[in-house]
Amino acid sequence: MIKKVFGKIAALGVVAVVVFTAMGYGTYRSMLPEDLFSAGGERAEEPSEKGAAQSDVEETDSGAEKRAE
Repeated sequence: MIKKVFGKIAALGVVAVVVFTAMGYGTYRSMLPEDLFSAGGERAEEPSEKGAAQSDVEETDSGAEKRAE
């Protein structure tokens, strides 16, 4: 008897979550500021030796892919 009651409560909870999710579809708005991830940020960090070497490799790889096309 108690299992049936808890089962029905859980089922109603799942249905409620689905309904509220469907009602809120497309209304997502980030709480983070829009300029947080912009390319022209105020923080300019100089790459370390290891980071500079990795960026050179990435540029070389992307250049190779462009030439192959």
